[in-house]
Amino acid sequence: DWLNKGLVDPKWQEYVTNIEIGAEAFDTKFAFIQATSNGAAEHNRGPGQLFDQSPNSPYGWLPVTKPTLTRGQTIHLGDETSRTAASAIVISQKCKNIPLAVTWCDWKYSDDGVFLNTFGVEGVSFTYDANGEPQLTDLVAKNPLESLTMLALIYMQNTFTDPGMKLSYGQWQFEGSEVPDAFDEWADVKYDGAYTWPSNITFTPDQQTAINLVATDVRTFVTERFTMFVSGETKFSEWDKYIAEIESVGVASIKNTYQAAYDTWREANPA
Repeated sequence: DWLNKGLVDPKWQEYVTNIEIGAEAFDTKFAFIQATSNGAAEHNRGPGQLFDQSPNSPYGWLPVTKPTLTRGQTIHLGDETSRTAASAIVISQKCKNIPLAVTWCDWKYSDDGVFLNTFGVEGVSFTYDANGEPQLTDLVAKNPLESLTMLALIYMQNTFTDPGMKLSYGQWQFEGSEVPDAFDEWADVKYDGAYTWPSNITFTPDQQTAINLVATDVRTFVTERFTMFVSGETKFSEWDKYIAEIESVGVASIKNTYQAAYDTWREANPA
């Protein structure tokens, strides 16, 4: 139904990445900001075309959370939010002053270091408003030549290469910005991580072989049915039938293998 109403791009299957969508899907009146595990990332048509967020702008942001069956439902998987961003760094054995390098890296985790990582240099990437709160300058927030995310990597901490930690909300601290309010909305979602798979569980060679034997068939089946549901070829009234079919294709076997590995891990790691 969404496809027939034009709410879904008819060429949606041709896109592999967000970049490929480009100007065909985004314009200055349509953009979105995606909540990520350590902050948020904007998607817009091109450099400098982030939604107008001036006080007189007719546009605004509406925070959207994961859909739930009931109001106040607790989500068990896929909603981790640290709201901080940290990166890793290595120091070469050939470094001429390793103690100084380590001290510099350590300082980047201090209060002053985190502030520098978050807002950059006063007068360049941020200034203080009348209330003494840091606000990003137009150089970063409203630069017509480059996106906000890229400029944040240039003028603040580059989370791909620089040591330290930054506060992810800082990227959206500028006049008229409504994005910080979205962080509060996302933080209110009830999440307990009960279904998060422990990262240190390992499979035996036989278990991994058993998974590999059916995993490809399961992925193919899910991909095909997903497309059919979105296109309307398969009605959502057939959802229960789909669940039964996916179990028979191999999901039941995979679940049993995962359960066996989990049980072994629980024995070695009692609560």
